[in-house]
Amino acid sequence: MSTDKIALVTGYTGETGKALVKELISNNQFKKIILVGRRKVDYTDNKYLEKTVLN
Repeated sequence: MSTDKIALVTGYTGETGKALVKELISNNQFKKIILVGRRKVDYTDNKYLEKTVLN
């Protein structure tokens, strides 16, 4: 991976957000993927994911 791109995904706990995160992980074009949502969703450990839960 030779990119400095960072993806920010809001609403990652919904069906569309889950599909988007799965695609971003498999695409491997981002050095970090920041997830922001209202619920905690367990993804398989991935060193590129940074999860934040908001109330």
